[in-house]
Amino acid sequence: MRCTESPFPASYFAVHRYDGAVIQRGRRERLEPCVVQPRDVSIVADVRRYKFLTAPQLRELWWPETSVQAADRRLLKLFRAGYLDRFRPICRRGSFPWTYQLGLEGHRLLQRAGLLGPRERFVRREVYDYGHVLHELQLN
Repeated sequence: MRCTESPFPASYFAVHRYDGAVIQRGRRERLEPCVVQPRDVSIVADVRRYKFLTAPQLRELWWPETSVQAADRRLLKLFRAGYLDRFRPICRRGSFPWTYQLGLEGHRLLQRAGLLGPRERFVRREVYDYGHVLHELQLN
C-alpha cells in the first residue's frame, strides 16, 4: 500500500481525527467509454453492495495474484467511464488510498445487467465526514 498511515485506525480517537477532514474527490473532464468485462459488472456490484470499498480491498478481492498496477489501471478506467466515483481524505504526509463508491453510470450498468430493477433510482452518497466512511469500511 502506498499510504504512510494505516487505512484502518486503531482507536476511537484515531477514527475521529478525520472528522472535518478535507476530502479530495477524483475529477474527470468527461466520461471515457471502456469495454465492460463480466468482472467489471461484478466489481461495480460489489461496490454498490458494500457502499464503499478502498483500492486495497478491491485489489484483494479481484486481483489477488496480479500486480498493483494492473488493478489500479482497471479501477482508473472504471472511474473515468463513470461506473465508479472515488475520493480520499487529504493527509499531512503521503496519501490515503482511494475509496470507491457507485457512480451514476455504474447504476445504469447494473440496471442493464438485470442486477437492479428498472425503477430503482440512483442516489449519490455525499461524503462530508470521512469518519463515517471509515466505519463502513471496517464493517466490510
